[in-house]
Amino acid sequence: MTTHDPAAVVRYLLERFLLPQTALARLVGVSASAVRNWTRGAMPQPASWEKLLAMLDPSPAMRREICRERRNSRRGRPTTKKHVMTEGRREARDLLRAIRKAAGWRYEDACRKVAERLGCNPKTVRIWRQGGHAPQKRHVEALEDLLAEVQSTISPSS
Repeated sequence: MTTHDPAAVVRYLLERFLLPQTALARLVGVSASAVRNWTRGAMPQPASWEKLLAMLDPSPAMRREICRERRNSRRGRPTTKKHVMTEGRREARDLLRAIRKAAGWRYEDACRKVAERLGCNPKTVRIWRQGGHAPQKRHVEALEDLLAEVQSTISPSS
């Protein structure tokens, strides 16, 4: 690899630090499409090029920043891609929606009341409701029980 070939430098940095293009773009301060163009041979602006060359032999502070960006990109935090709604996430969202509607609660009240019943944090319930992550199996079972309880209080079976 020569330091005169932007495509080689960018590909090397992506592979060396195991970074997605979006993470490298955030580190350099450009768009992901700019990094994509660089991998195809386009020449970066001088300021961006200097940052890329500095990453070839990073300082300890730069290494920490690279590691943080790699970690965050793996967790899906600052990426622009939306998370995939898995079956478990969808199930939790639908259960929470059904509980809220059956009980006639407002959204804010529902998160708090469900959290109290399950013994967890209202923020956790809000994350489930938004599809951020799926609850554990015991929480799903507790949600199903709560839904049955709420429905039975509204329309008791004869």
